Formats: sequence, C-alpha cells, structure tokens
Amino acid sequence: MNFRFIASWCTFFQRFIGKFKKISNKNLSWQKGIHGEDLAHRYLKKKGYKILERNWRNGRHEIDMVAKDRECIVFVEVRTRQANQLCSGYDSVNQRKKQILKRGIKLYFSKMPYVKTFRLDIISIDWIEGKDNYRLHHYENLNLNSRNRF
Repeated sequence: MNFRFIASWCTFFQRFIGKFKKISNKNLSWQKGIHGEDLAHRYLKKKGYKILERNWRNGRHEIDMVAKDRECIVFVEVRTRQANQLCSGYDSVNQRKKQILKRGIKLYFSKMPYVKTFRLDIISIDWIEGKDNYRLHHYENLNLNSRNRF
C-alpha cells in the first residue's frame, strides 16, 4: 500500500473522530440545558406561575420561557452551568444577550399587543458535577437597559 494513502486515511479518521467528540460534548451540554429548563419549569409552576410558552421563537430570537405571574408577563432566561464555572449563569447575561432578549420581547409584544406589564427574570442552575444535585437561583425583575450589571 502507498504510504501517502495510509497517512491521509489516518488524518481523515482522526478528524472524523475529533468531530464526533465535539458533537457528543455539544449534545451533552444541550441535554443539560434542556434538563435545566425542565427544572425551571417545575420551579415556576410550584411558585404559582402559569407557563404560557416554552422556547418561543421568532426567527433567530428565542425566549426560554414566557410565564404569567398574576397580571404580569414574565420572560425567563434559563442558564444551566456546572457549579465550578468561573462565571455564574446570572453573570453570563451580558449587554449583547440583553439586547437580543430585548428584541425578542419586542417581537413577542408585536404579536400580543394587549400586554401591559412585563419583567425579565433569570433562573441560574448550578450543577454539582457527578451528582444529581443542583442549586437554583431565581433573579426577578432585571433591568434590560443597564449597561453595567443588573
């Protein structure tokens, strides 16, 4: 057999396996995100919120959850992370993410013009690695207009 053929085959195989590993890691974090959204959903229902929509989409804008707390519409961003991360889920919502959320909320209002009061909440879920334990933090009524912190 030709040495170049074997070398190119090995390179192809290594790249293929590398892509497969990346996909499976991405899948794992996606599954954790879905599980975190399920935990947030159950938490909000226990608090008496009525869940109106999950994963509402309009184009590239997505809102994880839309709920109703009494007469107020609540837009919920769910962040799921490992507990030992440098940046918490709350801190990971930067100015760029706030602008994206603001545009998504405006699009939601264009379809639901009767809404008068609303707020943005963040639910941050910290996973403790290797266990089914987690810490859930609910931050209510966050400011979308601030440049620094909420």
